[in-house]
Amino acid sequence: MADAPVGSPEWWLRRLHKELIDRRPAVQRSTDYYEGFQNLAFESDRFRKSFGQQLSAFADNWCAVVVDAVEERLNVEGFRVGKEPSGDEDAWRIWQANDMDGQIQLAHTDALVGGVAYLIPWYGENEDTPEICVANAHDAIVECHPKMHRRRRAGLRVYRDEWGHDHAEVFLPDAVHRFRTAQPRSDMNIVDAANTAWEPDTYDGEAVQPNPLGVVPVIPLPNRPRIRHSRHGIAVQSEIHEIIPLQDAVNKLIADMLVGSEKQALPARWATGLEVPVDPVTNQPVKPEVDTASLLVSEAADTSFGTFPAADLRNFVQGIEMLVQHIASLSRTPPHYLNASADRLSGESIKAAETGLVAKTRNKMRFFGEGEEEAMRLAGRIAGIDHLAGAESMEVIWSDPESRTEAELADSLLKRKELGIPLEQLWEDAGYSPQQIARFKSMKAEEELFAPVPDALTEPAVPPAGA
Repeated sequence: MADAPVGSPEWWLRRLHKELIDRRPAVQRSTDYYEGFQNLAFESDRFRKSFGQQLSAFADNWCAVVVDAVEERLNVEGFRVGKEPSGDEDAWRIWQANDMDGQIQLAHTDALVGGVAYLIPWYGENEDTPEICVANAHDAIVECHPKMHRRRRAGLRVYRDEWGHDHAEVFLPDAVHRFRTAQPRSDMNIVDAANTAWEPDTYDGEAVQPNPLGVVPVIPLPNRPRIRHSRHGIAVQSEIHEIIPLQDAVNKLIADMLVGSEKQALPARWATGLEVPVDPVTNQPVKPEVDTASLLVSEAADTSFGTFPAADLRNFVQGIEMLVQHIASLSRTPPHYLNASADRLSGESIKAAETGLVAKTRNKMRFFGEGEEEAMRLAGRIAGIDHLAGAESMEVIWSDPESRTEAELADSLLKRKELGIPLEQLWEDAGYSPQQIARFKSMKAEEELFAPVPDALTEPAVPPAGA
């Protein structure tokens, strides 16, 4: 396989697997920081020897707050396929059949943390319902055309089974090729790229499966993309990449404060001219055990007592607050997410503080939505639903990322109604799902059908105009 021809499935496997292995350390680092596994980066050797064991698992984890503040506002409510109403229903049926309400939240989180996540639509056991799998940057990768980053040349997904074999799926425009390691492995790390012996995987079906789609169905959901040359198509970056050094600094200052509170927060006593007893066995002076509630007494006239001032920890607090403010500025996270004292802000102040977060969230919706729309178009091709497969103008319906009170929302909807906006659009703006809107329409139609008909004999006739 080492001498495989350029462009062959084996060649792509070697190439993409190496790229994946090279990318994993950065992805794992971001994952560790998001999950709170953060080592003290600025500790000295002396500090590490004295307190490293006690503080080895300590982390004041702001990285998770930065990611979750965005992720909790990325909620897919449905799809707007086009003029064909059945297209919306077909898309949502496929979406729900794959439990994507929860799976897409996992994909969004992994994209924010690792820089990119992937959606992989493929043929399922039910011909009418394609399967949509999610994958993260640790287990999947794609390579795009160097000039056309939307055109994917090849994709790779790896996983490990319960017997210790590593499996690899190479997605090409014409076929999907499956491989597995010749020998099982007992360690938890995916095998390295250079010393891997792969063989065709025929355990669960054929080793080669035709790809009727004609495109690589590994669709990236990029976070913070940039247009620059990249072998992986669009250059991406973790949402917490820039704040990791600040997170390390916060952890260091808090660790120093904890050590200071243990050693110097309480005032220490001193005494001069005090007779120190001697241990009769060792003939060594006995260090007096004195706590803050003890009373020292001396019969010597020249004995003096006093206390050292306690350590002032406010400098640590001020430094931590300054670093947290920097984290908020760099990540555009509202201050009241990071500072409990900011909870006293008014509604208008909170809305103004969330402007940056809302703008950032809408940007994520734009790029994540493009991938989710393409995944649904491919799902339509797999299921043979033409109006879904050809829906180039498809849109993802997102919940409103802005924070609004019920009164503010109601007032906004009433003003929009006065402008002549249709009722169904107002329902959508109110945050109702396509299923709820469909139910509202059915209920409204039923109400109109069974509404009482005016009795011509009892109801007064409306006089004609001008009478």
